[in-house]
Amino acid sequence: MDYEQICEYQGRRSRYVLTSNGFLNYFAIHPDIGLNFIQRVKRHGYPVEVHQVTTEDNYILCIYRIPYGIHKSSRSSGNKSAVLFVHGMGGSPNNWILFGARDSFAYYVADRGFDVWVMATRGVEVPLPKMHKKYNWIDDPDYWDYSLHDIGIYDLPAVIDYITEYTKQEKIFFIGHSAACPEFFIMMSEKPQYNRKIKISALYSSSPILNKIDYPVVIATTSVIDIMKGVVKYLDMKEFFPQFRIINDMSKVMCLYKSYVKACRHVADSIGSHKSRLLEDELIPLIASESLGRLSSRQVFQFLDNVKYGEFRKFNYGPKINKKLYGDTIPPKYNLSNCRAAVAFFYGPKDSFCVKEDLYQSMSELPNVILDYEVPYSEFTHTDLLFGRNSTYLVYEPTIQLFKNYDKGKIPSKITRNYVPSP
Repeated sequence: MDYEQICEYQGRRSRYVLTSNGFLNYFAIHPDIGLNFIQRVKRHGYPVEVHQVTTEDNYILCIYRIPYGIHKSSRSSGNKSAVLFVHGMGGSPNNWILFGARDSFAYYVADRGFDVWVMATRGVEVPLPKMHKKYNWIDDPDYWDYSLHDIGIYDLPAVIDYITEYTKQEKIFFIGHSAACPEFFIMMSEKPQYNRKIKISALYSSSPILNKIDYPVVIATTSVIDIMKGVVKYLDMKEFFPQFRIINDMSKVMCLYKSYVKACRHVADSIGSHKSRLLEDELIPLIASESLGRLSSRQVFQFLDNVKYGEFRKFNYGPKINKKLYGDTIPPKYNLSNCRAAVAFFYGPKDSFCVKEDLYQSMSELPNVILDYEVPYSEFTHTDLLFGRNSTYLVYEPTIQLFKNYDKGKIPSKITRNYVPSP
């Protein structure tokens, strides 16, 4: 059984577990529920390939390729520009194909003649029980001993190297949502040689600096972060509160029932802090079936520390270890000026995670921001890029115009705001 067959088997198994419950036999469920990425792409009528990459620190990552779209015009044999999609913290590759063939971002890009690659960072949507050369992700706590920093310096470079070598292209386009933004800038800060491998980095709903974040749940959590760190250390929980998986499993079942859809919608809206006007109720069971992915404790704490102190810094081990590793009791800041690749920011007016003040502070430290794009819809939230309808003309179209302009040599010499000329 080859790797792709194993992936498909895992998807069939998860679908059986989700739908064989006696209570669920009375309900019609979304046809994508329980399917993994490969099965969904095939069901949607698109081609898909599976690739494996091993990182420098021995994690084995899964990358999916959609080499062309369903339109004949997208199947040209020419050297098409590669586009890498990177999900946020707790997300998965499925985020990019949620709407099926009609409105999904990954398909939209493939249909317009690009070579689409979608990666799963470590700890996310792992189809095999062993996705590390040494550790078993299910049984070995040490598998979860990583932070955003490790994803930035190991996962992203390994995948970018693989794609450029496989496609024989010197540079690729980068698309990232939420936590993919700080991960990208970590890579550029620590490994600036990757500037030469990026055409444009299009970043959605995030800023590397999170000083003015307006999300009550996150702000409240930062006030007790030291207590949380103490609990995690005492219990030696390298995976972030694995007990939450029980709640995730319950939500997957509950949200299939029509009587619970309204409650599940409130939970989905709370992720972005504001109620989404673009999220359709029919998608709630599918979104809930994804639930929140498993997370590393250090991954979560690096994010929360950056929110608490309002600065984009390396992982905080505590004063003693910081002094030993960094030469100071406080972790050093990442050097945003090292990012010389072209950067485009996309954000919504109602995005509580990505507020203008933080974004503009980040832009002042970045040397090559070419686009500041506030989505022209006053109610656009943090998760609407992934879960909301109408993203096609609000976000996808200006992104593709930007990429096509770059390939034609039309690169803005200064920051443009909410205007992308037709290619």
